[in-house]
Amino acid sequence: MAFLSQLKNASRRWFYQDETLDVTRARARRTDASANRQPLLSKWMALVLLVGLTLRIVVALAAPQRFLFSDSRDYHQVAANYLAGNGLVTSTERPALRPPLYPFFMAVAYRFGLGITGIRILQAFLGAGYIYLLYLLALTFLPKVDGALAAALLLAVDPFNIVFCGLVLTETLFTGLLLLAVWLSWRVWHGATNASALLLGMVVGLGCLCRDAFLGYIVIAIIIALRSCHRHRLWQALLVLVGTVVVICPWSIRNWLYLGKIVAVTNKAGINLYEALGPGADGSPKIMEMQLPPQLKKLPYREHNGYLLRWTLDYVRRHPGKVLRLAIKKLARFSNPGLNEVKLRTHPLNWILISYSCLVYAGAIVGLLRYYRQPGLWLVLAPVAYFALVHSIFLGSVRYRIPIMPYLQILAAYGLIWVVSRLGRVCKFLSATKPDSSSLAASQNPKSSSNGSRKDKPS
Repeated sequence: MAFLSQLKNASRRWFYQDETLDVTRARARRTDASANRQPLLSKWMALVLLVGLTLRIVVALAAPQRFLFSDSRDYHQVAANYLAGNGLVTSTERPALRPPLYPFFMAVAYRFGLGITGIRILQAFLGAGYIYLLYLLALTFLPKVDGALAAALLLAVDPFNIVFCGLVLTETLFTGLLLLAVWLSWRVWHGATNASALLLGMVVGLGCLCRDAFLGYIVIAIIIALRSCHRHRLWQALLVLVGTVVVICPWSIRNWLYLGKIVAVTNKAGINLYEALGPGADGSPKIMEMQLPPQLKKLPYREHNGYLLRWTLDYVRRHPGKVLRLAIKKLARFSNPGLNEVKLRTHPLNWILISYSCLVYAGAIVGLLRYYRQPGLWLVLAPVAYFALVHSIFLGSVRYRIPIMPYLQILAAYGLIWVVSRLGRVCKFLSATKPDSSSLAASQNPKSSSNGSRKDKPS
């Protein structure tokens, strides 16, 4: 029994303690951290949270009582089938069309009596919580409270983020998972505990079950663990992989039982790639207007994905130049400061979106040029680069840019504060060097000043 107790204590120390530092250095680091600790919730941060929550609740209550996107209708159908005991399926022919996490989130909300408006209000509270998470992440990147507050304020008034809190789509839930993954990546990179590495893998796995385009980020998370300050980097990289597999594997096994083949999350990669790169593709969602290969009608539905994937890859090999031209168009749609829909470009809301996005873009460029040597900057830029690359291949839309905006907002906040401080210094310098009106008048009328001095002189 004593041996088992010692083994248990040793395993707990290995799992929960930071092995990169000895006890003395760990205590010194905790002392320094407590001395430089920033306020986690000031009155200004509370005000920012209140503003962000109010805006999101207003939009959630004002949104129409219907689904505005076909994706929303699919998620609702999967949630309804799950509550009816049929599993997380869109239909019997399409058991793995959508990732399962967001429909499960909707099903739980339905189970507690919430409707569409209730889900939107719940997303409004989640979105307000992400504002505080971004505040903590900004403090981790650069411990300046004013910059972290500015980043939180930019997210609080982000019109894209506010609007999508009122839509039944994956953006709000996935934005929070990505923020949590980046925050855990920062901890792992700085040599945090093995529990943080395992939790990072599990959060990445949940992100993949929310949006299958996140699967490639597993590689980035493993690279972060391999480049960490921890003594056992390989162990931490393995824990990241184990955490991801533990979360995704049950769903993959379920897909294998349904489809008879290995499918990690969804089996719509073929149709997505055809829509993005096939004949008639222009980077926008227009699968209903595209002509599918005629042989597809002769195949059962479950073989459509594999056939379209092979057909599209063969088409890409025969037209490599089209892929590059489409990549430019998709990146333009992805980074568009306004809406891509032609009918909405003259809407007053679009000018608000353009003004806000241009402000964030300009501030992010200044912040990148100002803090490009800041350690860990690549952790902030990794999600931006990853999703820009993914959506230069698949469809490009401002919708897919929403989860990466918080990282641009961090750079923009510090960049804009730097610009404002420089402008303040210039104004202060100009006001200090500006001559007084009395001295200026005296210098312009030297004779009158000399005459006056002679009159005042006693005889």
